[in-house]
Amino acid sequence: MKRPLLSILIPTYNRAEMTYECINSIGTHDDLEIVIVDDCSNDAEWFNLFELVELASLNHTNIYRNESNLGMVRNFNKCMEYATGEWFCLIGSDDLFRKGAVGRILDYLRKQTESALIVHSRSTKYTRSEPGHESAKAMRLPSGSGNLWHRSIYEELGGFNERLEFSPDAEYWRRIAVKYPVIGTPDKFTRYREHENNIMWSMWRQRDKMFSQVILLTRLNMVHFGEDVNNLDIVAQNQSEALWETVSYILRKTSRMPSKHDIFDTYLNKGNNLAYTEERKNLIAQLVKARGS
Repeated sequence: MKRPLLSILIPTYNRAEMTYECINSIGTHDDLEIVIVDDCSNDAEWFNLFELVELASLNHTNIYRNESNLGMVRNFNKCMEYATGEWFCLIGSDDLFRKGAVGRILDYLRKQTESALIVHSRSTKYTRSEPGHESAKAMRLPSGSGNLWHRSIYEELGGFNERLEFSPDAEYWRRIAVKYPVIGTPDKFTRYREHENNIMWSMWRQRDKMFSQVILLTRLNMVHFGEDVNNLDIVAQNQSEALWETVSYILRKTSRMPSKHDIFDTYLNKGNNLAYTEERKNLIAQLVKARGS
């Protein structure tokens, strides 16, 4: 049987209504399949999701439920296990496709002649990077949703690294970039939705685990960058920079959000410890002022 051109992968957990909205943003198209994998939501959410998927009445929609909760990253990989398409596109169940995006994706993929990773180029131009360590190192990380990769990439490199509980895409896209071309498209296919139950809030509230994951991610990416993981000075420097980037981003994001000030306060001490330049110290002072009392 002929494979569909595209598999749209939607991992979900206790988000029936949002998943329904995500599905409806796809529209009706031929030559694609929709793969929904529920990570053992509570029974009420699961039955609601099942009924809403039936209500959407989109062709070629397959819905699965894990027997137990696998966690975010393993559920991402479950989606790939079930997928049969030539190309994969992952979207968070709380995100949406932009108007007409899936039709544009299909038109674009029909013209593709090589296995590649396709991401938003953050510019008005199409770009193409040759495979290699330099491409992996230069990559500006795309959003987790709306990227496209050929199934041959999955068959060779596997899925997301299950040692990473947070931000596994920050390693996966770079792993791909070492061996496959990365095509940048000016078309941003999806829209991120920020809300009170975004996974990142619960992730950030696990500070110590966040730090250990950042350290692990740094070491994994050093391999993709072609750097020497046995040089402890370089490892320590890279880990320090990665921790600063993570902590400063979290502080920026939460400083003006009263409902997230508990997160800000949790990371402030680490931010101060990493602020060993005047520029960093000034940034921390500005963010503390923005946070207020």
